[in-house]
Amino acid sequence: MLVPWHGSTVIGTVVKTLKECGLEVLVVTGRDHEQVSEASGVETVFNPDYESGLGSSIACGSRLCDDADGILIVLGDVPYLLPEDLTPMLAAFSIRDQIIVSRYPNGRLAPPVLFGAAYLSDLQGLSGDQGAKYLLDKHPDKVTEIDMRRLPDIDYPDDIAGTSDR
Repeated sequence: MLVPWHGSTVIGTVVKTLKECGLEVLVVTGRDHEQVSEASGVETVFNPDYESGLGSSIACGSRLCDDADGILIVLGDVPYLLPEDLTPMLAAFSIRDQIIVSRYPNGRLAPPVLFGAAYLSDLQGLSGDQGAKYLLDKHPDKVTEIDMRRLPDIDYPDDIAGTSDR
């Protein structure tokens, strides 16, 4: 997330996109907490259990969102995400028990995903590497799928090679 990216960093670019959508942003950090906090430029929370997996990070962040109408989960390694990618998802959100998930060209359902406030306690209870996908399976009648273009992620600096400019 600290790789330089178009005058910023990967995480800084993702945060900028979310802020351009008018969203309040909270970054959950783990390894390299101080550097990621500085690079993100927004409120951060350190997940002391980050090595156990994504579920623990979702839980850590959602515990600070008790008053939110919903929680948009976006991974910090998708600098190709643009505000117009999120517009359909944000426009479709209207009720507390709604789940809006991205459906990629390969049919995979994955973040960004928007959970209404009705799922806050479920998200706060996640642990380890258990993500929130089980909520999609548990509440299929509440799920709306939004088509999302392919968004390459940057897991390692070498991942930048072979991706196109933003």
